[in-house]
Amino acid sequence: MLGNYAGRVQRLSNGEGAGEGGNVGAADDPFVSPMHRFLFHHYVQETIRLTAPSDYARDEICRLVVPLSFHHPCLLYAVLAFAARHVHSLGGFTMPDSSGQRLIMELEDESMRHLRHQLAEESHLQQNAAVALATTRTLCQSQIFATGHAWRTHLEGAKAILQSIGMSDNLASTSSSSNLHVFLASWYDNVEAQAALTPLGLRRGQLEMASSKGRTSTSTRFHHENSQDVYFDVFGGVASDVPDLFREVGALVMERRRSLKKRVHDEEEDNSDDGDENDEEDEENGNASILSDDDIAREADALVRAIHTRLERDAVANTLRRLRDDDRVAGSLPAEAMHDYALSNAGFLHTALLYIHGAVQAMPPSAPPVRHSVEQILWASDNMRSVSAPLSPRVLMATPLFAAGLWALPDAQLAVQQSFAAMGTWMRTPHNRRSAALLAHVWSKTAARPDEYHDVLTYLEEKENSEFLPY
Repeated sequence: MLGNYAGRVQRLSNGEGAGEGGNVGAADDPFVSPMHRFLFHHYVQETIRLTAPSDYARDEICRLVVPLSFHHPCLLYAVLAFAARHVHSLGGFTMPDSSGQRLIMELEDESMRHLRHQLAEESHLQQNAAVALATTRTLCQSQIFATGHAWRTHLEGAKAILQSIGMSDNLASTSSSSNLHVFLASWYDNVEAQAALTPLGLRRGQLEMASSKGRTSTSTRFHHENSQDVYFDVFGGVASDVPDLFREVGALVMERRRSLKKRVHDEEEDNSDDGDENDEEDEENGNASILSDDDIAREADALVRAIHTRLERDAVANTLRRLRDDDRVAGSLPAEAMHDYALSNAGFLHTALLYIHGAVQAMPPSAPPVRHSVEQILWASDNMRSVSAPLSPRVLMATPLFAAGLWALPDAQLAVQQSFAAMGTWMRTPHNRRSAALLAHVWSKTAARPDEYHDVLTYLEEKENSEFLPY
């Protein structure tokens, strides 16, 4: 799997080293170019704000990741490329548009060229796994904010790195983990979880619940909602068990969509002689349904109950108490940030509910549970208290607001549109504008019958945006 990622990195780059002709600069003296100094300064001062939900998170990123870039060219060039994309989106380059794009591509190519060398040497990778993961994270985030499609390649590459060095998927499961590992695990865990809710879902993902293959049921998986092992992830802005919940919800959404496609397939099979062959292809491609409609309904109900239990567990007062009791962050987060973290967590839990109600249970936007979750997400977004918007959990609300928009009635659509516009005044990134544009497309499809059920994920696929991540 790691070799596959190395090959994909090779194909993503334009050559064996776009910067070897002198356009990018020498890797052993990265700041010989004034442009590099400018981009590095911009990354530290501005670009980090796109992914840091608090002053504490920003300081930790600066402390843990930035120093590594001085010694590892793969990470340095990834940082510079991300900063260049950010500057370009702000219109900050005086050079022509094509020159700005060329600079970004050259920096990314240099990063991926050095990353390939790290991936090729197993002993070197074992020693510098955190550097490889940090590089992959930075390249992935740059692609997400540019609304590119290569983010999934880098996300799957991160998983391949984790597997190759023998780390578990839950890298940050213990308080004894290093701070750097906690941070990198938070990024991987949360982005993969959000990828599970895209129309394509997780590739090769498995639905971990009761079936003929003996998986664990959702009701069992979520039996320990009050476990003392749960902590608040200040980098992801959610309780540490939310990513697993998102993966479960995403898997159930995919199972529901497979079931619906199977119905259409069965109806068409009556007029075709190759039904058995199609069934075999579905099984080989992982498209075969493994749960009955009754199973799906039961699992959806179990997840809804589990999420409501978590909403009670993670109420503002309880989350404040959890953060104040966490020695790692207690003295570093002001009360306003803790309050907003609680609202961010609630927004993500209501996001999970919307995907169950709208994409699994096929409820229309007018259904009370759907309307309630949309209203709660908007309320959470409007009632955050942090004074400095770019350094508050507001930066995390793009995903919940996007979900609210998918299943919003016209009056709520206007509120979602206004929230994205407000966010855009200080984020000013392509992915933020793309979120608003995709929602406008969905609303154009639902405008004639806004109160009725719509398969909004199919509407997203129509625009060939199955890989868009409103991160």
